[in-house]
Parts: sequence; C-alpha cells; structure tokens
Amino acid sequence: EAAVECADRERVGHLELRYREDPGPDLAGSSLYWTFRRELPAKPEDVLARMPKKARAEARKARDKHALELSHGRWYVDDLQRMFMANKQKLGSPGMPRHYFARLLEHLGDAAGVHLVRRGNEPLSAVMSFRFRDELYAYYSGTRDGADRDCSASNFMYLALQEWAVGAGVRMFDFGRSRRDSGAFAFKEHQGFTAAPLHYRYHLVRDRRLPSFNPSNPKTQALRDAWARLPAPLAGVLSAPLSRYLP
Repeated sequence: EAAVECADRERVGHLELRYREDPGPDLAGSSLYWTFRRELPAKPEDVLARMPKKARAEARKARDKHALELSHGRWYVDDLQRMFMANKQKLGSPGMPRHYFARLLEHLGDAAGVHLVRRGNEPLSAVMSFRFRDELYAYYSGTRDGADRDCSASNFMYLALQEWAVGAGVRMFDFGRSRRDSGAFAFKEHQGFTAAPLHYRYHLVRDRRLPSFNPSNPKTQALRDAWARLPAPLAGVLSAPLSRYLP
C-alpha cells in the first residue's frame, strides 16, 4: 500500500511488484518471467553429486581437465563489467558502466561480492552475487566469448559458487529470473534447477497498458540488432544514456 501511494504521489508511469507467491487478481499481471531457487546441501561436495548427469560431467571436466578455479574478490569487478558488457551487447541490450558495479560494492559492503573463474591467469567468467540473511542471489554475470564452448566456464562457475555458498553458511541459492524459452532458462534447467512462476503485478498510474518493453517484444528486434552491430567502445559509451530506450 505504501508503494502504491508513493507511485500515485510521484505520478510515475507504473509501479512493478514481483511476488514468488500469487497475490491474487487485484492488480494487472504478467507471467513472462520464471524464477529458479533451490535449497543448498549440507556439504560442498554434495553440490556436484546432485547435478544432472550431463551438467555434472561438464563441470567435473572443467575442473579436472581444464584446471578452472574460482576466486573471490572485489578487485575482479573490472573483469565482470567487461564481460557483462560484451555479453549484453551480443544479445542486443545495453550493459552497465563500471561505476555502477563499484557503487554496489561500496554501498552493500559484505552483502555483495564478485567471483571470477580463471584458467591460470586467464579470466573466463565472473558473477556478482548478493547475500541476504541465509540466501545468495547470483545476479550479474559475464563470460568470455567461447569460454563455455571450450571449457564449460559458466557451468563450472555456478557449481563452484554454490560450493562456496555452502561453506559460507548459505541455505538457499537464488539463480535469478529468466524468460521461458530463453537460453538462460534452458541453462538453469540444465543445472538441475526447477522453474517456478514469478508473479509480476502492475499498478498503472500514467500508463494505460501493461509494460511490454522487454526482449520478447518483436517490436524491439530492429533496435537490438542495430545495437549488437555497434563497435564495442561506442556501445560502452552509449549504454548508460540509452538504456531506457533498449530492453
């Protein structure tokens, strides 16, 4: 109620609310996104054991054959931002500037962290996660082009991140939201996570229709295709000022 009152007072376009449980029909809703959560095991070694057979084999190969390692440190924020930006542009979406990630680390303190997957001194993949009570939210991530194909870097990263979380006393791992039929949705199922509907509800203020500004909207395809073709340095400069115009 307080959020609705604030939205009305500020005369925003709309207020977006996200629920894990269906709140009922009082507000207009959307079923576009799904969430992936699961309780972590008691011991780090049990994370690998409960992965699906194919994902387990890929993760084990990444660790044993390719010698991938997971490191934890705020100083990996530059690697994260660079790979995140490149991945987003490839998908036709703007990324985030470095100072955005740096401010998150500054303001959230120990509740935020960055993990990097390395092969020797070579950065392959990175993820920024947030901790709230006994839950860990894997949120922003990026992977070097070709690293998943060559050595299953992302597969290994989320295995190792869950193992780290168990050692840190985390009970629940939140893999974030994904649109059904997207590559991210399929990847999370491949890791053994079960999708659950994420209930979006909207309080419309100035807007008259539900928001449809997302990558699933075919009307955004031409813009996304053009963005993906921009030179990387130019996309980096334009990402922040143009982010509201691209999904």
